[in-house]
Amino acid sequence: MENNKRNILLLSMMIAGLSSEASLLPMFWYDISIVALCVVHIFACTLLSITLYFWNLEERSFEHPLAFYGLLLMITFPVFGLLALSLLFVTAGWFREKMVMGSYNDYKEHITKKGINIDVSKGHIEGLRDIRSEISFDSFIDVIKGEDSKKKSQVVNKLSEDVSKENISLLKEALNDASQDVRFYAADALMKVEGNINNEIAVAEHMAQHRGGSYAAGAMIKLEDKIGNEIAIAKMMTQRRGMMKDFLRLGDIYQDYAFSGLLEKNSQKHYFSLSCEEYQKALDIETGQPKVMLRYIHSLLQLGEHKHSQKMLKQLSKIWKTNNDIHFLSASMAFYLNKFGDIKKHLEKIVLEDLDDEKIETVKFWLQKT
Repeated sequence: MENNKRNILLLSMMIAGLSSEASLLPMFWYDISIVALCVVHIFACTLLSITLYFWNLEERSFEHPLAFYGLLLMITFPVFGLLALSLLFVTAGWFREKMVMGSYNDYKEHITKKGINIDVSKGHIEGLRDIRSEISFDSFIDVIKGEDSKKKSQVVNKLSEDVSKENISLLKEALNDASQDVRFYAADALMKVEGNINNEIAVAEHMAQHRGGSYAAGAMIKLEDKIGNEIAIAKMMTQRRGMMKDFLRLGDIYQDYAFSGLLEKNSQKHYFSLSCEEYQKALDIETGQPKVMLRYIHSLLQLGEHKHSQKMLKQLSKIWKTNNDIHFLSASMAFYLNKFGDIKKHLEKIVLEDLDDEKIETVKFWLQKT
């Protein structure tokens, strides 16, 4: 009830402001004094500014930046600014669908390029709304609760294409929404996400098995028939590198799936275990890969293999003494195991300038605790 009264008041103020501004045209015609014109213009602009301010507090919609721009035109150019504002909204009404959906592509690019950190103290819905407000378009929940079925399906597709923890957490929260439609679309999106991951796993498994099988069947024959042939050896090495990449990709997919938040604890452990197996296969082909070893250790930590992980990290830090990622993971593990005395020892080996903003904040947090 209170909300309805507020909306009626804001609508009345907007109509009064627009009417006052429109009345300037006949006032010009009848040669009313410049003082009266200024008073009416200031009154109209004040009413519209107040309306726009409270509209922004309630909800940041796609039309809000257009209205703000139009208001600036109206303040600067009395009467003519109102005509420009009308033309702006008519044009936006015709092309609104394309403009709004184009903004969702901007959102994905915005996150990918700038690496926005969502404030962990906020809920996932509020966090994503903060991000989306920067490029001014309807939030996911607002679209889902709307009546545009086409836009709902497009938003669901966008979220299901991007397998990120934030999107999955947002969709899982939406499963508990009071609206049946919201729950339906969120469940559909989660099913699509899981389906996409399973498709990736199937393709990666096929590639790893196919290339691995062809290598095992043909490698010995090639060596026996062309033991001195450099071309044959080069082809074999290329095939080995291809196998290594296939195993690595499959391990990454397993690990990402386990970290996604879609699985229960037992299923998570199963996929972490599978990722360890694939990383081991990749390391069997080419041992000197610190990045693969770090991913392998991440999975081991999730499986509770702390002693094994510590031993590996200790060996890695001796071989790659300047690798920031190794020292950062060592510090992270020391913090996780409450070995605060070891954290500074690892942090001293890290070049802070080479870390991203998120890791720098983590380092500051560790230093406060030690």
